[in-house]
Amino acid sequence: MIRTIHNWLTIIVIMFFVMVFLGGITRLKDAGLSIVEWKPVTGIIPPFNEQQWQEEFEKYKQIGQYEILHSHFTLEDFKQIYWLEWLHRLWGRLMGLVILLPALWWWVRGKFSNLWLRRVLILVFLMLVQATLGWLMVKTGVDNPLPWVDPLFLGIHNLFALFVFSYVVYLWFVSRPAGWSPLPSSWSKPLHIALALFALQFFYGTLMAGMRAALAGTSYPTFYGEWIPQGLWLPELGWENLLENKVFINFIHRHLALFLVLPFFFIKPLTHRVNLFLIGLWTLQFLLGIHALIFYTKDIKIYFAVLHQLNGWLFFMVLFIAFLRTKEKFVKKWIE
Repeated sequence: MIRTIHNWLTIIVIMFFVMVFLGGITRLKDAGLSIVEWKPVTGIIPPFNEQQWQEEFEKYKQIGQYEILHSHFTLEDFKQIYWLEWLHRLWGRLMGLVILLPALWWWVRGKFSNLWLRRVLILVFLMLVQATLGWLMVKTGVDNPLPWVDPLFLGIHNLFALFVFSYVVYLWFVSRPAGWSPLPSSWSKPLHIALALFALQFFYGTLMAGMRAALAGTSYPTFYGEWIPQGLWLPELGWENLLENKVFINFIHRHLALFLVLPFFFIKPLTHRVNLFLIGLWTLQFLLGIHALIFYTKDIKIYFAVLHQLNGWLFFMVLFIAFLRTKEKFVKKWIE
């Protein structure tokens, strides 16, 4: 049964990556605010006729995004972004069903322990919280005269998604078949530091996207020839520079990436295949980030941005699994 659970969790992990892809495309296409209401059950049914489509379009016309960015939209243009957001929300609902229904079926048939049922119920609860945070984030955009959601809410939404994903990866790891050797415990501290740096970098990456902070400097490695750009710290903002200054956010995100790779050079042996794989994923992520930055004003930006986002989640997954492998004795306590 444990192998079946592991395979089931593998599907859920894959579904998370699809969700990340859909969420990235939805944001980059400015489609996230196309559905201005949250109907967890009836929202699964899209408009069926022209009258219903027109009603949805009229609702969208009431928000700032339409007035500022999409006032030229026809009904057909609106349908394109609506379908993206609808698919994004539908996939979230589908993930909930894929998580809950098999677990309940196995439990009713006596093949699923109470321990695993509790773990799944915790996951379902976390998914519900994430969905609620997603709607609260969207609501900040619906109520906002500006054409996007509150970047801080976007950051919270994405960070919590990363937390939920880490829980899924943890369950996937503890249900794995035997055969994975533990990693040296001396790796634990460097990997712990790398995880903390990644979380901070991930948060600033979300602010970068939410505030369109790439526009503050689309050249690399300098800001249009300046190593220390003008406006890096605005006295009138004070500590709000940390969350609201686009130049500061851009500066931190591009330079924090360089610190993120440093812990891997304190791992011995440096040439261990797991460590080299992590450095390789970091290198790919770094290059994708540079390309997403310098092509931000071009049509091809969406490809680099989505790949940058997907590879970031893959990098986190491998990093987190490596960390868990240094805690094998602790992890064994949770394996049935």
